This record gives sequence, C-alpha cells and structure tokens, in this order.
Amino acid sequence: MEAIAVGSLRAYCQGSGQPLLLIPGLAGKAQVWQAVVGRLADQYQIISFDHPGMGGSASNGQQSIEGILAAALDVLDDFAVENAHIVGHSTGSLVAQAIALDHPGRMKSLVLSSGWAAVDQRFRDLFQMRKSVLQHLGAEAYENLGALLGLPPGSYSRAQPPPAEDHQRYQTIMAERIDMLLNYSRASEMGTISHPTLVISSTDDWLVPPHHSRELAEAIPGADLRELSGGHFPQVLDPEGYAQALREFLSTAP
Repeated sequence: MEAIAVGSLRAYCQGSGQPLLLIPGLAGKAQVWQAVVGRLADQYQIISFDHPGMGGSASNGQQSIEGILAAALDVLDDFAVENAHIVGHSTGSLVAQAIALDHPGRMKSLVLSSGWAAVDQRFRDLFQMRKSVLQHLGAEAYENLGALLGLPPGSYSRAQPPPAEDHQRYQTIMAERIDMLLNYSRASEMGTISHPTLVISSTDDWLVPPHHSRELAEAIPGADLRELSGGHFPQVLDPEGYAQALREFLSTAP
C-alpha cells in the first residue's frame, strides 16, 4: 500500500472501487493487512492507517478508543469518503463498534475480526500479565510473549522488538493501550447496531478465544459468524481464506 500523510497520521491506500477501511489491532500498524490488501485491491479502494502513536503516526494524546476513532474519521475525510465498509481486527474491532454506534452514517457494513464486546476474567488476567511482562521484563519479552500466544505452534516465529532507543516510549504507550482495552466496553449497546455485520473468529486463537466472537455474533442482530484458523492473525496466516470471507460478505452488503 502507498503511504500517505494525513496530518500527523500515516495512512495507506490501494485499489479502486467501494471504499474498504481496515483498522489494525493492538500493535496499531496497517502492515498487518498487507497480504489481504493484495487480494482485494482489484475490487475495493482499500484504506488503512497506523494508530496514533504507533508505526508512522504521531501520538494525539493519551491512548484511547476515541482517539483511534477520531483518526479513522480523519483518514476517511482526507480521502473524501462519506461512508465505507469497515473491518476492525482485535483492538480495531472496538473502534469499528464505536463507529457503528456513534457515527452510523459513516459505515456501509461492519466486520469484527478476533474481537470482543466485553472482557472476561481470563482476558483481564492475560492482558494484565502481558502488561506486567512489558513493564518488568521489557519490550522484547513482551513481543515474544505476544507471538507465543498469538501464533499457532506451527507458525511461530520470534517477534521483532522495537529499536532499543524506542523501548521506553514503546513500553509507556503499550501499557496505556492495554489499560485502554481493559477499561472499555459498550457490550450493552451491541443490540442497537443495525448495519450488515460479519464476525470472524479463529478457532485456534489463544489471545482472544472464539467464544468472544460467538458472543458478539449473538449480541448484534442478524450478524453472520465465520470461523477460520490462523491463531490471532488469520488475515496474515490464511489471507486467502480471510479475503474470501470478506468477498462473500461484501458481495451481499449494500
């Protein structure tokens, strides 16, 4: 995807057709979508961005779902997109939910990938443990733990930590982002979402187990559920299956 500056954000755009906004997860980098983009750019104008404070985007203050949502709308505005099909992965699914709830006119359809509506005790304990590893053992240990949890054994590879000079900044921002997840929930409002919705889960996801996706699909009226494999990153490990799920869903969306 071609990188484009949108104010202090790094955004990306490729392809032509109906606009399709891809919102990345906790790492906040649009590159997680690269394998899917190449399979859909012949049909859609694919737009993504690095979250504020992540990748090539400057911070816009304390990490928050609201801040990422504002960035997403800024990017759509910059590309003169009134409304788009919106896909949110993991943390991005919270942002996509918030757009559906607070800015429904900006959305044609909704895809929630490896997402959740509310954290349970396992989720809270796991992410508190990840935060503790980050703060006490550092960025490299945190990234490797994320890879151990997020990738199936047959696909595991050690993660690449940020450059040493960025470790302290990275630790501060990621700790804020974990708190952001643990303190955010609009589960009670899911029943008011009226957009065509697809929920994608991964049967071997240890970070956000598939029961969270099933709960989302049950809570949103008329939502479809599609189960893939690929740990927490089916769009990376099964990009063709992921792209096909999007194609089939979007072909029926308005």
